[in-house]
Amino acid sequence: MLRKLSNKDTRGLSVQLSQVNLPVHLIWGMDDKFQPWEVSGQKLLSSFKYVKVSKMDNCGHYLQLDQPERYVELLLGTE
Repeated sequence: MLRKLSNKDTRGLSVQLSQVNLPVHLIWGMDDKFQPWEVSGQKLLSSFKYVKVSKMDNCGHYLQLDQPERYVELLLGTE
């Protein structure tokens, strides 16, 4: 999990990400100190053609640990 604090791998795939022709759901912890929405999130948002964004307040990088119930609701689309 600690390796995922870096977005190095994702940056290296930016061209491939822009070619994804499927819906993408970005679920973002708005208190993420390692990959803030204003930087990393905006880059991902602009990479995908079909994107939905759900922002989770009071969550850091590991939002599935901070708010597991809400995270699952967003994943399943039951929110």
